[in-house]
Amino acid sequence: MLLHFSLTLFLVSFGACAEIEIYNQADFFDTNAKAVGINQTVCASQKFESTVLKCCNTPLPSLLGSALIPRSCIKKYGSAAMIDWLNSYNINSLQAKADNSVTLTSKIIKTLCKPALFAECVFKANSWLNADATINVNAFKKSVTAGKSATWVTTLEGILNPVNVDNYFNAYPVTDIIVDDYETLSCSGTDVNSVPLMFMQLIQSEILWMCPEQKTFTNQNQCMTSLRRFQFCDGKIFENTGLGVFFFSTV
Repeated sequence: MLLHFSLTLFLVSFGACAEIEIYNQADFFDTNAKAVGINQTVCASQKFESTVLKCCNTPLPSLLGSALIPRSCIKKYGSAAMIDWLNSYNINSLQAKADNSVTLTSKIIKTLCKPALFAECVFKANSWLNADATINVNAFKKSVTAGKSATWVTTLEGILNPVNVDNYFNAYPVTDIIVDDYETLSCSGTDVNSVPLMFMQLIQSEILWMCPEQKTFTNQNQCMTSLRRFQFCDGKIFENTGLGVFFFSTV
């Protein structure tokens, strides 16, 4: 079986998440998946932000609060939908309804251009982009952990430290995880750096998995079903074959 979201497995081996209770992902997508209809899930229609509310006792408030979203970016590109691309997991909306695959078509590029421009604007305004257009993970982490509970600070550090190449010699650059075709988008003839947008979706995926205080659940309740659907859909986004949006080799 494809190891779902190998980055999470790497987070554990990295040692940054020793104090974090992580869902046993292997238990979610099992032989019962077909019985509960998981394989028939139309991923593009799922609203996975509700999974956090169903499954986490202490849901994370918006990762980027209003103070981190400059009015200038909102005025130029913004709307509630653009902010949602930064504070929620939305990348499943790109999946084809027929087979849940992801292909970078002109339609998908058009869908991503405005959110990518908005994300780039927000990252530049907060000094989260380096001169070479890569992510300044240290600066990002300092901003997004400010004002969060101690438990969520530990969780977010556990998510971000493995891609913090400035502080950890065995960390992975974000651009090594995002498939090349999704790092730059051609929007109306202009190349747009889409790494900030994809980075946010990568982090939102991890936040869904790494609730520090999970609710008690069983095979029959909504939480288990929602998490199984998320794993099924996210497994199409994050492929160890390099055919999805994110790539991380099986460990």
